Amino acid sequence: MFVACNKHGAATHATTVTLDGMRVEITLPEDMRLDTKSSDESLGMVSFDRERDHPMVGAPAQSITAFLTGTRNVEVQGSLAEAVTQARADFCDKSTRCDELAREALASGGWLVTLRNDKAVQTVTTKPGSPGRAFVCGAEAFVMFAEPGQKTWLEDPAEIKKARDVVEAICRSAHAP
Repeated sequence: MFVACNKHGAATHATTVTLDGMRVEITLPEDMRLDTKSSDESLGMVSFDRERDHPMVGAPAQSITAFLTGTRNVEVQGSLAEAVTQARADFCDKSTRCDELAREALASGGWLVTLRNDKAVQTVTTKPGSPGRAFVCGAEAFVMFAEPGQKTWLEDPAEIKKARDVVEAICRSAHAP
C-alpha cells in the first residue's frame, strides 16, 4: 500500500483490484477500505467504505462510499450528454432536487459527471480500461442520519465543495494501469 497526500493535504492510499480480469488502480482517502462483504472481484464489482461510518462504531454526519464496476458489458457512453443522462437516471429521484455540479470529458478518455440531490453528492466516471474493456467508478458523500427538518452539511456550499472535491478525486484517480 502506498500512502501519499492529495492536493488538499489529506492522506491517501492507492489500491489495485481486478475486475473480471481487468486491473484497475484507485487512490482513496486513507481511512477507506475494500468492503469485502459487498465486493466480488471475479464478477467485476467492488465497493469501498470507511470503517468509522458503520453505525456500531458511531456514524459521522457525512459518510463516503465508492465503487468500481468492470463487468464485460460496461461501455463508455458515446457522448458526454449520454453520460449525463445515464448518471441522472441512476442517481436522481423525480420527487427531489437534482443539481448538476460538473460534467467533463476526461483527457484520458471517458466522462465525469457530478450531481447533488437532497441526500448526497455523487460523482460517476466511465473510462476505457484494458483493450476492449471499460469500467465505471462511482463515489458518493451522503448524509447517513438526519432527523426530519434537521439541517445537514448539504445546505452549506463550502461543505458541498469539500465533498465534491473528495468524490471527484476518488474517481479521477481510477485508471487501468
